[in-house]
Amino acid sequence: MQMVGIFSQKKSEVKSSTYGTTKKFKNFPTLPNLNTSIPCKTKTFNMKTRNLLSMLTIMVVAIAMTSCGKYRKYDNNEVIENTFTGNVAVTSTGSDPAGDFTGNGDNGTYSFAWDNSKATASANFDITSPTGSVQMIIQDKKGDEVLNETLTAGSGPDTFSGLTTEGKPGTWKVSIILTNFNGDGSYSIHPGN
Repeated sequence: MQMVGIFSQKKSEVKSSTYGTTKKFKNFPTLPNLNTSIPCKTKTFNMKTRNLLSMLTIMVVAIAMTSCGKYRKYDNNEVIENTFTGNVAVTSTGSDPAGDFTGNGDNGTYSFAWDNSKATASANFDITSPTGSVQMIIQDKKGDEVLNETLTAGSGPDTFSGLTTEGKPGTWKVSIILTNFNGDGSYSIHPGN
């Protein structure tokens, strides 16, 4: 740090910047060296704490944003996956999606995003088929399974109608998994209570 008329570290010298001469004085006080830093543990601790708190805040915000919903990047009724080799015809969209499916020994999954403002949903699906099975899986916005039902041709009921378990409201995923499906069926979903 340069200053006009800087005092040297020697006890009794003053250097004049104007004339470049040095004069000696008796009992002149020594000034501290301004080029050295004075350690301050409190300041270092506060900076480390502040940096740590900033990092933790960023991490919490990042986690909160990703936990806002597993399927939030999808629009309502947007198809997430369609590997079914048969046919799926969507007959209704919005808050009450519905559709029909047909197959001739076909396999695959048809899944879509669904905005559910309630904690439960009413799900219905049925099949008319001599062979194969249809499974409906519904997951809430966190990806937790709230419904998993299977209808198998020639074994048990050919219709399901029921309420999901409670989940987190938001964008849910509805999956219809068809295995060796030969026939037709339909599905419908409605927000619960």
